Amino acid sequence: MTVFRIRTTDWQEQDFLIMTSLNEVQVRKVIQPIVNFERENDLESNPYDYVSALNAMYSKATVVTEDTFETLKF
Repeated sequence: MTVFRIRTTDWQEQDFLIMTSLNEVQVRKVIQPIVNFERENDLESNPYDYVSALNAMYSKATVVTEDTFETLKF
C-alpha cells in the first residue's frame, strides 16, 4: 500500500491523501483527465469524486481517503 498526497489545485490546503494498492501511473491515468476537464470547464471536484473514479477503473484495488483511515486513540 502507498500513500499519495493529491494536489489538483494551486491551493495546498485543498490537498488530500489517499492510501491505495495502485501505483503512481495508475493514479495519474485516472485523475489527470478529470483535473484537465475541470480546468477547461471551471469546475471543481472533491476527493470522493477522484476516489470513486479510481474505484470504477480499478474495482479490485484498494483506495481510501484520509477521512476513512482508522483512528487509534490512546
